[in-house]
Amino acid sequence: MKKEAINSDLYLITCKENYFNKIWPSAPSIKNNPSYKTLLDIARQYIELGRLSEIAGFLMESQYCINLWTAHFILEYGKPDEILKVECLNIIQDYSVSELQPTIADLESKWLAENVGKYF
Repeated sequence: MKKEAINSDLYLITCKENYFNKIWPSAPSIKNNPSYKTLLDIARQYIELGRLSEIAGFLMESQYCINLWTAHFILEYGKPDEILKVECLNIIQDYSVSELQPTIADLESKWLAENVGKYF
């Protein structure tokens, strides 16, 4: 059985572009942003095709916040098991206390305060 192709390269490139354009997954009104929609479309393809473990592989890639984008999509649109859920929340938590990226830390802290109850 042939697996449907998913444009993982576009996912990685869009995460990189977002990084340099200072577009973050927890930013207000992000869901109207075209690059968010591009990433979401790709993430949903993985999820809808039952390939959650494949997109979860991006959680290991911290460059350009790839793991942060992926953690949000898995939590918000996938149905992760408890282990994957904790892994995603840990990634978001790590960004929320980062001194290197205070803007991201603030956004992720706010996201956690508003959303962590949905997952536990």
